[in-house]
Amino acid sequence: MPGLRPQSERNNDLKRLRDELARRTLEPLHDIPFITYITLAIILFGGLGVWVEGFKIIYKILVTNECIEVSSLITSILTYYPAVLGAGCLQLVLSSFNKMDKDMASFGLFVFVGGLLSVVILPFFSEKFPGLVIFSGVVWSIFAVWIWWITNSDDPTFRRMPPPDAASGGDTKRDLSGDLTGVET
Repeated sequence: MPGLRPQSERNNDLKRLRDELARRTLEPLHDIPFITYITLAIILFGGLGVWVEGFKIIYKILVTNECIEVSSLITSILTYYPAVLGAGCLQLVLSSFNKMDKDMASFGLFVFVGGLLSVVILPFFSEKFPGLVIFSGVVWSIFAVWIWWITNSDDPTFRRMPPPDAASGGDTKRDLSGDLTGVET
């Protein structure tokens, strides 16, 4: 049938996706700007509401010995991970469409829908199973940070790049400096 890829190519979609996810997971481990950004911006400042609520609970347990209420911690977790996950997934899908990478775009959409379903379902269990909801929210939060990680792993903003005029780098589409006035051919 015209338009169908050969069987050998079709069977490699999952392998290509797995290999690309592994590459995007491992490559940034040595990029200090990337690690610094994700630690400070995504985890520390992005999760500030979660940190504040967590420290309030720790303070109540250790200092005041009061009965703790975890509903505000649950709310902060259930608002943190969908923001990071949604932003990461949407960015992954849009950048994948630009590269015609349907495997990665499909993965991003699948994760996006799963995250959306989780944030709709989990609050219904928060009163009866608060520990389970907190645990699930923490797992989703770690997963959301990983999604942001793999989405931005190739972003040149977080990489040391050669200067645009370096002999070994730079944009090949830019106009070259200098002229050939007086040069005979």
